[in-house]
Amino acid sequence: MIELAGILERIASKKLTYHLIDYPDSYPQDEPMRRSPERRKARLQLGFKPTVNLEDGLSKFLAWSKEVYTGS
Repeated sequence: MIELAGILERIASKKLTYHLIDYPDSYPQDEPMRRSPERRKARLQLGFKPTVNLEDGLSKFLAWSKEVYTGS
């Protein structure tokens, strides 16, 4: 998550404020502490191939959200 925040800071060209929150004690003991989606499975079973890399996708999303929510 820290790496993702760094990418967002770089794309937005501004310092972001964030803090990490520990998992609550109420989570079941067998709950994974980290999820890792299996992209290979999506490719094999669905034929999915990403066409936009993470930074470009986030950049497009931030531009879209700025336009939608601020009108600029």
